[in-house]
Amino acid sequence: MDNFKIKRRDFVCGALSSLFIPPISFGETKKEEIIKIVKSKWGRGDTLKILYPKGSLANVKVVSNIFTEKTGVNVILQEGVLDEISSQLIVENSLSDQSKNFDLALPPTFSIPDLVETKTIASLDKYLKKYRKLKTSSIYEYGETYKGHFYGPQTDGDVYLLFLNYSLVSAINKKKYQDKFGVNLTTPKSWEELDQQIRYIHNPDQNIFGGTLFRNKDYLTWEFIARLRAKGISLVDSEMNPLFASEVAIQTLEEMISLNNYLHPSVSKNGLFDNFKLFSEGNSFCNIGWGGTQKYIVSNNKKLASQLKYSLLPGGESQKIKHSSMFNWGWNYVVSRRTKFKELAFLYAMFATSVSMSLKSVEEAEGFFDPYLYSHYESPKVKNTYMNSFLEIHKKALKESTSDFYMQGHGQYMAALNSALFSASEKRLPFDVALRKAGEKWQRITNEIGRNSQINQLKTIMGN
Repeated sequence: MDNFKIKRRDFVCGALSSLFIPPISFGETKKEEIIKIVKSKWGRGDTLKILYPKGSLANVKVVSNIFTEKTGVNVILQEGVLDEISSQLIVENSLSDQSKNFDLALPPTFSIPDLVETKTIASLDKYLKKYRKLKTSSIYEYGETYKGHFYGPQTDGDVYLLFLNYSLVSAINKKKYQDKFGVNLTTPKSWEELDQQIRYIHNPDQNIFGGTLFRNKDYLTWEFIARLRAKGISLVDSEMNPLFASEVAIQTLEEMISLNNYLHPSVSKNGLFDNFKLFSEGNSFCNIGWGGTQKYIVSNNKKLASQLKYSLLPGGESQKIKHSSMFNWGWNYVVSRRTKFKELAFLYAMFATSVSMSLKSVEEAEGFFDPYLYSHYESPKVKNTYMNSFLEIHKKALKESTSDFYMQGHGQYMAALNSALFSASEKRLPFDVALRKAGEKWQRITNEIGRNSQINQLKTIMGN
């Protein structure tokens, strides 16, 4: 199994078979029951401290206010740096100053392995067993566990999607495209077809660009991994040896970087919000985004949003792999290993992710959290924020999403690969040299962490 493919059905089987509690349909969380339990054991004078990522205050505050009102437990909200909240958790956990400790936190899903291995967050297995009927099942919940143990519920639905602006193409040019390529200019089924459309539509003389795809030094891995997956290539083999320096991977990188001349000229400098803003101007054909992208576009250019088409990220040319959409950031409620209120913190997490409370959170359009329960998609407020055309595809993508690389050292691995890809994109290194150097760094990272440990986690993810 030296070149296994990451398939959702394989991942689901592995993740679910490794859960501490056998997966069942938990049903709708009984909010009033949680309140009753909390009031019987805690109340005024008790305090929970929650560390949340900057930009999500609206999502968190609406729930914490209701929790305090209903239970008497005070909730203190502390803002963390968006891209550094996991590091902040690890540092604060190591300090002897108890005043800096948190009870609950909201790190990105992919950082849970590092938070576990640094003994920053607590396993919640025993509380899940005790209160199993209080947990609400998310559409995507495979990032909630690590090595078979439960660490906290998903509270955000992040998945990569393709945004397409066909309104830039006249009826005449659509006919020309059909005559030239023998197919309609419509939602691409493969990356090859998307690349073809980008090149055809790009017309800088008329201020029309093929896309605003991320070429920033910190975000290149997203598209590269999706393109690899569409070809059936995983990041590593079963022994944690990197696979992204193969001939197929080198060709994939060449295909990706060859598009640079057909993208908006500022893409290599744009961060997340710069990307949102640029695409919302309406003169670029395609982008890779998620719920946050859509909320920004709807808020700033609703006319454009009404013209866009959305789809899962494309599959491979052979169509054996129909799409390559992957769950990206997401946020989870996790509990500190050092808190004296582990059970209370667990119950708060169940309260915040219950059907009614999670809906109130997701309905706060100013925050980051996107729909992640089926019931969220029925909300008029959510429909107004995202638009039905987007929500239909988002729900499908979330349901079928492949997993992120849920391994200890996630940040190190991705930083090494991003650096190599950026060097290749900026023509500082040949494609093969860049990927080979990244592979060497991955081997060192794996050896430093412990290859056997990493292989065992990989087996958990992959269902082996």
